[in-house]
Amino acid sequence: MKIAIPITHGRACLRLDDCEQVALIEIGGADKTVIGPSYLTTPPRELDTVPHWLRNQGASVIIVGSVNPRMRDLFSRNGIGLVVSGRAESVKDLVSAYLAGTLEAGHVRG
Repeated sequence: MKIAIPITHGRACLRLDDCEQVALIEIGGADKTVIGPSYLTTPPRELDTVPHWLRNQGASVIIVGSVNPRMRDLFSRNGIGLVVSGRAESVKDLVSAYLAGTLEAGHVRG
């Protein structure tokens, strides 16, 4: 499994359209070993292209602060699980909370 998290100024970004990069964190094995993160600069884009680009990078889950229903649908159509969390914090803390099942829910806009 690879988890994608939008990043700006070195921290998780609440909105995908405000991000400078995406952190990709690979989770391996039954013991959920964390590999990474690696940081990728998002390509010049319309936001509609980001779910497809992330799928091509191997992402299976994305953690964002908020998302509109249209983007939610695009992630779903690209086979990427969407986790909406209203927390802008470190990548490590978000991944740890996700793996522990304690990530607080954010909201879907629109």
